[in-house]
Amino acid sequence: LIGVPMPLCSCSVIPVAISLRKSGASDGATLSFMTSTPVTGIDSISMSFALLPPQLAIARPIVAFSLGILTGLCQIIFFKDQNKPDAIALHYEKKSWLENGKEAIRYTMGDLFPSLANSLFWGIVLSGLLLTLISLKILPDLSQISTGYLFLDMAVMVLIGIPIYVCATGSTPIVAALIAGGMSPGLAFVFLVSGPATNVATILAVTSHFRIRSTIMYLLVIITGSIGPGMLLDIYWPYTNSNTSDAAHHHDIYNNWDKIAAVILALWFVYHYGQKLSLKFSRQKVTEQSVEVNLQINKMVCQNCVRKITTLCVENGIQVKSIDLPTHVATFSLPTITSLEILKTKLMTIGFDATEPSKKDCCQNN
Repeated sequence: LIGVPMPLCSCSVIPVAISLRKSGASDGATLSFMTSTPVTGIDSISMSFALLPPQLAIARPIVAFSLGILTGLCQIIFFKDQNKPDAIALHYEKKSWLENGKEAIRYTMGDLFPSLANSLFWGIVLSGLLLTLISLKILPDLSQISTGYLFLDMAVMVLIGIPIYVCATGSTPIVAALIAGGMSPGLAFVFLVSGPATNVATILAVTSHFRIRSTIMYLLVIITGSIGPGMLLDIYWPYTNSNTSDAAHHHDIYNNWDKIAAVILALWFVYHYGQKLSLKFSRQKVTEQSVEVNLQINKMVCQNCVRKITTLCVENGIQVKSIDLPTHVATFSLPTITSLEILKTKLMTIGFDATEPSKKDCCQNN
């Protein structure tokens, strides 16, 4: 339930899952989190209802939740839990609904979209290119590409999806294009699950922190959890060649809200990449001189906090030299144009109170 709505890909879920395991989570809970989280997120769920048929949009989070439960249960039932550390108690400050709402908007605008922008952009580009090539008859209708056996087609799709890296957000427009290009919804759903669920880096991480038999079980759950629902979708919602390949060309299906949303998204992309280019050129103008400072950041308690602070620093041309979570001490390299007070103010805007540590703390950290 925690992992399904979280917008983490199969690579970024690794440090979060390992941190949970070190904090006291069982092997079953950790593997459950690692399996369910990358398959979908609140961002990809919203996009699924906008781009995909409703059956796929509804099935996606259900399958993600089921995969997590199945992986965790198999680990608990068949393998002994090897993880028995002392749990770390974390205390969080209670905030009002208004403060949480402001934090959610700030996270969406300043953290979530920048982290997904590249995957989303290239997903849209690739899906548009695929549909264009099909419409120009350069590529054949995808419904004509088949081995003749549905199970074998899905097995091939799993073999394509598992080793490659594609996030849940980036895979959504690609799958929408595959369906519009003639692929059966069930076959496309296999890629929609197996693609984001894992990749080579995640498989290696599972192998290094768990036994090899846990890795085999983890992969078998993903394979069966991709092919099984895909076959059910094709059985109870059979594919019919009702001009799906031409659906993308019927402009009347796009209402005014779709056009407005497309313009907003395009402007958001322009703003995001414009900021990145501006930051890149502004860094080149900054002198080589810099000042190294240490700050005590008391509310910095997890890797997500580290990511937020790092993102803020990158956007403002500040170099993060090191961050030590146990002591809550971070070392920054400030350009001559950025004062220490400016850095503290910027950290405060994203919810972190920063103070200069005492000399005793600095010595202990060193």
